[in-house]
Amino acid sequence: MRSVSAKNLFVAALAGLLCGTAGETLLFLEAQVRRLERSLADEFRIVLFSAGEMKDAERAGVEALLRKLPGTDQARFISRDESLERLRRQDPELVRAVALLGENPLQSAWEVSLTPEAMGGAGEWAEKAARIPKVGDIRFKPMQVHAAVRCQFYARFLHLALSLLAFFWLAGAAAALWAALSWPEARGVLENLLPRLAMAGVGAAGGMGIVFLATLPLKSSPLAWAAPTEAAQGLLFVAGLFGSLFAWDWVHASHPHHAAHPH
Repeated sequence: MRSVSAKNLFVAALAGLLCGTAGETLLFLEAQVRRLERSLADEFRIVLFSAGEMKDAERAGVEALLRKLPGTDQARFISRDESLERLRRQDPELVRAVALLGENPLQSAWEVSLTPEAMGGAGEWAEKAARIPKVGDIRFKPMQVHAAVRCQFYARFLHLALSLLAFFWLAGAAAALWAALSWPEARGVLENLLPRLAMAGVGAAGGMGIVFLATLPLKSSPLAWAAPTEAAQGLLFVAGLFGSLFAWDWVHASHPHHAAHPH
């Protein structure tokens, strides 16, 4: 068995470094986009104002119809008094000005949250809700919907990019292993595998560490920080070890002839 060359060790480390850096970057981006998507979905609300005063039975009936609409996650009734109390916590000065008018001018309303999958169709949902009796004006933030839909697209695109990267990486490693088992000239793939595995692991860990250090400044802001799961990072490190299969020398069949070549 031949000793492993410095070139092969370098190639193994470089392959692991490329896998760790590219994979960790995509994992961090995907985690960040998904966190932003969840944040937008959690904060998004559609407010449906009542068309007038209602009895408890009427209010319960409207709330039941809202819950039955496709895409509804939660529906909560907010009375006029509760709306005034919420406004008092947010802007006491405005409430004092409103108090000068005497009667509470705020309307009762339903606050509805949609499932993340239904946020893109918030406009269509509002059109269906407007047909329910006793539902008046409907308000929501279209720009918040657009931002959430873009986040969903980016998250799916990054997931696809990660899947393709993993497929081509593992396909290349499988091809190298198949060559080692099929062609005598490629037997170098399995020779001295342990040192090359170690260097590929060092490269993968180094690439992942570089990306982690680059994102550390964001950790001071909880809303801007999202790290990949430990399972995803573990799988990425294992994938980086396959970089050792790309570092080998092609063993030419003509080598024995060179050794016996007459001078």
